[in-house]
Amino acid sequence: VSTITAAASFNFSNPSYVALYVGWDMIYDRFNDRNIYLPKNIFGAALMARTDAIANTWDAPAGTTRGKISSLGQNKLFNGTEIGILRDNNINTSKFIRGQGGNFMWLQKTALRKASALSDINVRRLLIYVENSIENSLLPFVFESNNDKTRLRIKSILDGFLGQVASGGGFNTDIDAGFLVVCDRTNNT
Repeated sequence: VSTITAAASFNFSNPSYVALYVGWDMIYDRFNDRNIYLPKNIFGAALMARTDAIANTWDAPAGTTRGKISSLGQNKLFNGTEIGILRDNNINTSKFIRGQGGNFMWLQKTALRKASALSDINVRRLLIYVENSIENSLLPFVFESNNDKTRLRIKSILDGFLGQVASGGGFNTDIDAGFLVVCDRTNNT
């Protein structure tokens, strides 16, 4: 209750760029030869970095495939009901799974409270990746002529890049390619 109350007191200007975590995990501090507790958000950030290294940026940094937390234990083991309440309040935590060898990040929610795909960390990270990549790829076109040839080159670059993202599972491709690039006279007068 105190965690949910504290989380509700935050006022984020764009909550889809924020992730809240609850809990602490114990690790061995080899420099001081003792066990210490670190907040769960450190492990959340580490899992995002590990996901970037071993999978796609848009894959969830949670679950048994990419969400293993290398710790000696947790300060609080949440039960299924408590994890459900935290999920409903967009607060991430981990879960100890017997038979899987430890603690796993079990939620991947942003602080966005309204129903939206942007309430999932992997979707927000996908959009950040796409936005940054597209911005960089379009820099050579700044100050170029706004004509059919330039727009066709831009469309070709974006179709190729987004096609790679789609083939890597970044978009729902149940309908067409999962994306549509429009770069013509209808949006570039």
